[in-house]
Amino acid sequence: MTYVRTEKHREVLRAVLARTKARPDVKAKLGKWPRTKEHRDIARASLAKTLANPDIRARRLAAQIVATQRFHEQEEAVADELRQQGYVVYMPNAVCDRVVFKDGKVLFVECKRLGEHLRPGQDALRSALPEHFIVMPYPAVS
Repeated sequence: MTYVRTEKHREVLRAVLARTKARPDVKAKLGKWPRTKEHRDIARASLAKTLANPDIRARRLAAQIVATQRFHEQEEAVADELRQQGYVVYMPNAVCDRVVFKDGKVLFVECKRLGEHLRPGQDALRSALPEHFIVMPYPAVS
């Protein structure tokens, strides 16, 4: 079993138990979290209440969107730095459908319908590394 290691964790647990109006016998087990069935049930009930509240859901979604935007901004900053160093930078989905490894080699695999042509980024990669770029044709779906 996992035991609460710090007083701060114990205070957080007490607050959660107080909000969920836990039974006194569960409150007596404050040292064990979340291994007991009672604590798991309390955590699930608390999460269910949280997810049922539209305001909390909206705030969580907004926070996730902001975090994702920051992540993409950081990635784009790194890509800009690479461009300044002279690299040509593509998004992964602009280059190929799959990246595979075999016998210590990295291979870029693009699946195309019969008669389809490669996009400019794919064509540039294929010309630069023909032995590492594989086009797998498949029949057109009718």
